[in-house]
Amino acid sequence: MKKLRFLLVSLISFSLFFSLLPIFAQDFAENEAYWEGVCTNPETSKNNIESCRGYAAYLNEKVSDNQNKAEEYEDTIKQYEGDIEKQVEIAKGYEIKIEEFGKDIINLNNNIVKLENNIRRIEAEIIAREAEIAEKDRIIVERMRKTQSDMRFGYEIDFLVKAKDFATLIASAATVNDIMAFEAIQIEEINELIAKQKKDQDTIKLQQETVKLNLADVKNKKVQVESLKDAVEIVIANYIKQMDELAQLQSQAKADAEAIKKQMKNIYKALDEVESSTGFTRPIVGGRISARVWAYPAPWSAMHLGYDYAAPIGTPVRAAANGVVLASYNSCPTWGHLGNRCGAPGMNAGGNQIYTLVRVNGKLYGTIYFHLESGSPIASGQTIVAGQTIGRVGTSGNSSGPHLHAEVIYLGSQSISEYISSWNGSLTYNTGYSYANRCDFNGNNAPCRMDPGKAFGYN
Repeated sequence: MKKLRFLLVSLISFSLFFSLLPIFAQDFAENEAYWEGVCTNPETSKNNIESCRGYAAYLNEKVSDNQNKAEEYEDTIKQYEGDIEKQVEIAKGYEIKIEEFGKDIINLNNNIVKLENNIRRIEAEIIAREAEIAEKDRIIVERMRKTQSDMRFGYEIDFLVKAKDFATLIASAATVNDIMAFEAIQIEEINELIAKQKKDQDTIKLQQETVKLNLADVKNKKVQVESLKDAVEIVIANYIKQMDELAQLQSQAKADAEAIKKQMKNIYKALDEVESSTGFTRPIVGGRISARVWAYPAPWSAMHLGYDYAAPIGTPVRAAANGVVLASYNSCPTWGHLGNRCGAPGMNAGGNQIYTLVRVNGKLYGTIYFHLESGSPIASGQTIVAGQTIGRVGTSGNSSGPHLHAEVIYLGSQSISEYISSWNGSLTYNTGYSYANRCDFNGNNAPCRMDPGKAFGYN
């Protein structure tokens, strides 16, 4: 029986091997979506094991290629160190890649979940099939034992020559034929089940390998995203560093103070009754701090006067405390780019922006928010309360991707209406667009620029 089973298994395996061989080389690069669907589906992958092995090898090669690319991005930017326009052009392409890689990471993670579900499903089928094989084996053994007991001699072929007479010989031979026919059917069914087990085990192994490759690809793409972001940050830093003219324009930017004073005149009494908040409210929930105050990360160290919060387009921007919207500008499309100067009549390159006056613990502060989504900035002249949505994250103006730029200026102990009455329209709250008048270096003499991290409780 063991020899028969071995022969059947060998024949089945031999035929499976040749039936699964690919008849031509697959062009996986041009049909990646198709093969991804085939090889992440448990049924189709079972019938295309060799092709899916080829697809796994293709993914492995792709992962290896991506590992090498991660180091190229910053080097490419640095090649054009003196050509900011070329850097900006390259960085725009990198922004597109960052978005594409983000989508790839989501798809890969979805595939990993799908593959892991497939593996669990196939494992359950294997366990059930093992039970079925064991039951068929038990039936054969039980049948043999019963037959042996009835015939009162061992189940061996030589019992035929021990027959007492011709009638016994004929009866014994017929019984053997019945047993052999029954066993042949059972053995054939068992071997079919064994073949399915092997096929499923191969599928599980292949899908486990694909999960590992997808995890490696996710890791590599995340590394590439960070490398791309670092390269883009170089461009931002270089751009800002070279834009003295932009800084001068920004430091000179002024709102129409008289028009705003006139608009506020009717609510002066209400402004004086604004209750002071007991602390600052962080500008967004979630997100990631992509740049801190005073300078971009080394080695570029270009000037940076606020905190940058990387967050998805549309993320609500919250009021830091109770107060009023001093000025608001909404003249830019949601999507800007590096080098974009949109922002006038507010700060050039700031995109859509908001300026507020707020009271915290009896003191007055100004807050600035840049790069907002089009249509989201709350109008000037409106009173606000801590945590209220006053805009949404965008990437308007001079921006490399969706984020909020936030600044905090300390203005002393005067009331909101007193400040507005004497305000000259400066959109930097008379601190200029420079390192001058930082609170930590001038003894906290108003007006001075605060470290937003201290205001919002990050340090």
